[in-house]
Amino acid sequence: MKQVIKVTIILVQTGDFRKQIILYKLQMEIQFIFIMERFYKSNTKSLFFKSQDLKEGINKCESFMNIDTLQNLTWEGFLLNQIKIGEWRAFWKGERINTGGFFNENGIKIGFWIELFKNYWERSPIKLQGVYKNEKKIGRWKIILKNDIFEGGNFDENGLKKGKWIELDDLFYNKCIKYFGIYDKGKKLGLWNTKSQEKIIGGGVYNLNGQKNGFWVELHENYFNQCLVNFSGNYFNGKPQGVWKINYRLNTSNHDQIIGGGIFQDNGLKEGLWTELDENFSQQLEITHQGSYINGKKYKSWKIIKDQNIQIGGGFYDQNGSKHGKWIELDENCLQQFHTVLYFSGDTLTCLGNYHHGIRRGEWKTLFSDKLIGLGNYNLCGIKTGLWIQIRKNFNKYNQAIEIGIYEKGIKVGLWQTRLIMDDIIIGQGQYNKNGLKEGYWIDIDDNNYLNQFSLYQGCYRNGRKIGKWKTYFRIKNDDFLHKKIGGGNYDKNGVKHGKWIELIESFSQNRYVQFSGEYKKGKKQGKWDTLFKRFDDAQKEQLKLIGGGCYHKNGSKQGQWIDLHDEFWTARRTIQYGEYINGIRQGCFIQEKI
Repeated sequence: MKQVIKVTIILVQTGDFRKQIILYKLQMEIQFIFIMERFYKSNTKSLFFKSQDLKEGINKCESFMNIDTLQNLTWEGFLLNQIKIGEWRAFWKGERINTGGFFNENGIKIGFWIELFKNYWERSPIKLQGVYKNEKKIGRWKIILKNDIFEGGNFDENGLKKGKWIELDDLFYNKCIKYFGIYDKGKKLGLWNTKSQEKIIGGGVYNLNGQKNGFWVELHENYFNQCLVNFSGNYFNGKPQGVWKINYRLNTSNHDQIIGGGIFQDNGLKEGLWTELDENFSQQLEITHQGSYINGKKYKSWKIIKDQNIQIGGGFYDQNGSKHGKWIELDENCLQQFHTVLYFSGDTLTCLGNYHHGIRRGEWKTLFSDKLIGLGNYNLCGIKTGLWIQIRKNFNKYNQAIEIGIYEKGIKVGLWQTRLIMDDIIIGQGQYNKNGLKEGYWIDIDDNNYLNQFSLYQGCYRNGRKIGKWKTYFRIKNDDFLHKKIGGGNYDKNGVKHGKWIELIESFSQNRYVQFSGEYKKGKKQGKWDTLFKRFDDAQKEQLKLIGGGCYHKNGSKQGQWIDLHDEFWTARRTIQYGEYINGIRQGCFIQEKI
């Protein structure tokens, strides 16, 4: 069964070894292909889903989804006539994560459940736990982050929030923001405070109808230590009114400065001259947009400004608030990434072309420091067509990688290559079939490459699914692209990991040279797994050393004594944690130790 759904997703992407995060919003069309695959165990039908195959999750179209979740989360449970019944359990990269619960014979959640928080991923393993009755949450629900429990709040018999609540921001890992206030029959009421490190940094009052009223201080959606931005102004019955200010503070300063804002009419629509922040604004990317609104719609000339006084782009909006005519704007791939290196150096990544009432048409160029590095065409419907040269994800000053290939009706087809601009070296390539799915032999490039270091994956696809033997290589540009096989394993015909594997830690590099070695059985980690680490000295001769690991139960959960890595483990912070697991749950305190 195939289903194509248009969704808007806010994605979270990991970054360099300093572990900072920049959030970005991306309008996407994602083709979710729901392929039901049954595995048979002891004459009982068990259904194994990948997260991107979960029809229920996509139909709900959650407001926030983590791209890591789409790639790494799987669920296992039972279906009867396409209805979920019995116990359902979650797995992350083949490891059971103590999440799930039970469905009754009608497919309704019942009893005690542990659910994943929005944007769950391995560095933000936030969960919610509580009880369902008649498919409604009731009683106390708690928020769990590792071994810490946040109070959460209560649901009444109708499944509506009531009384005092402590809520986490949807992007808590990055922001560390909590919201404190009261619910009445599912509506927020009275004073709500926004806190960071127990300090009030925003908030305001809700009226009896659950609408914002009076003076409010709200945080920028990407608020974190590199984007200390808030918006301040007045609401009346849920609509912003009058003058609103955009306030910004460097993380090295104690004082805010006003860097933008404008006026809202009584109907809550923007009017007149406005200075707005780029949605990816940060201390490394101080980009603003300046222009005019008429009845809430952008109109005529708008400028894109860098560092408050340097125009780097802009264009015109028509009477409907749609871009029209010639535009210069920041490349969307640039906005998806960190690029602290890119912007510290003063370089800018822009794209140049024409809009027709909000639709890109004709030839568009990509420029890096005013040098042409990308080119392609949009048809009359704004869909990519023909030969394209486009920058690759994580493009920056030191990783200037581009992709070259053909689009047909917006879908990649035929041979695509990944090249380095400076060296004109092919570092990745493979074929897409007529449906835009990878087919045959491929060399894939890891998305989390750091500076001049590349992790490569070589193997075969069948209709977009990895099959057979895959090898992992690590290449270092400074060593004339010396590459060495450092990992890999096998996928079965269903694209599920099986047998012995050597895997890399996320954001693998010389400074984070960590491997995990063990065995999979039908996608679940089994038995003994080892954690290996190499510290590069000047001669780069130090060998891999065993620094951690433990055993997995046959159900994929950690069991017994384990030595884990600290979340921020890298060469300069070699910290491990050891303790005991029972059914994937940590028991008591884990002891930290430097190695």
